Amino acid sequence: MKQGRNDENVGVLQNFVVSVWAMIWKFKIVIVLLIVLYLIHYNFLREYKSREELFADGCLEGTKYVEDNFANLDQMDPELVRYVRTRYLIPPTSPNVPYHFKNPGKDIKTGHGQWVRKYLKDKRGGVFIEAGANEGEFHSHTLELEMELGWSGLLIECNPTVTPYLRSKRRKAWVAGVCISTGNRPAVLNFSNPEGWTYSGRIGPAWNLPVASNWTYFDVESVPLYTIIAAAGYKEIDFFSFDVEGIEFEILRQFPFDRIVFKLIIMEVQFIDQTKRDELEAFMKSKGYSAVEKQGLDHIYKHESLIVD
Repeated sequence: MKQGRNDENVGVLQNFVVSVWAMIWKFKIVIVLLIVLYLIHYNFLREYKSREELFADGCLEGTKYVEDNFANLDQMDPELVRYVRTRYLIPPTSPNVPYHFKNPGKDIKTGHGQWVRKYLKDKRGGVFIEAGANEGEFHSHTLELEMELGWSGLLIECNPTVTPYLRSKRRKAWVAGVCISTGNRPAVLNFSNPEGWTYSGRIGPAWNLPVASNWTYFDVESVPLYTIIAAAGYKEIDFFSFDVEGIEFEILRQFPFDRIVFKLIIMEVQFIDQTKRDELEAFMKSKGYSAVEKQGLDHIYKHESLIVD
């Protein structure tokens, strides 16, 4: 009889221990879910809230002076760099998260990707910057490098009507939804947006597109290229795809080439006349870059540190 009671007590104790462990595991699962929900909510706030709401939530605490002195801050100002990182940059999506493409089976190879593979010898794990990234999928100049060679980097897109699509692609690179200023300080510039062909949106006046389109115009904030790159934490870039519809030379004139090196630059020169192209080539040579190819409207420059066979 006594043995039976002992067995019964042991059984009760075992059931109690099992129940406690079950409760602990349920508690752990709840905690993990709460953390995940918090992180999703935090990223949502960073990406979609207005600047005023971000200040109210404390996300931009300590940078109000950037707002008050926006157009007077030098491109190297550490507070401006920190502000750009907090305000405009979205971190790369985890490699474990699948892409979200409209046409996932479409060929991703482009002329730019092939030229980069040629000059950088199929380098793996490189760093790119694509200024004029558009929506990040159709005719992207860097997607091939990212998906096939494991590259990452920085995607810069000025057009605010396009950046939501770029963010939705889940690229494994920083996304900067901000315009590049043509000076060494931030500025508010006028943007021309062709509603039927957003690939040709540009800082400055509209131009004659080969397709019919209505143009809309609005002011956009812009910051120097150096500030955006510094905010992402890069000092050396393997490949710079530069296509911002005609203000490339003005941007480069203000860039501190002694601080950041681009090993290979592919630049569109469609909106640059021949006189300016000659000036651009001389300017690039003075900064240590030589033109190695001129493919139609794209000129390819390499840094003197890059050895080409």
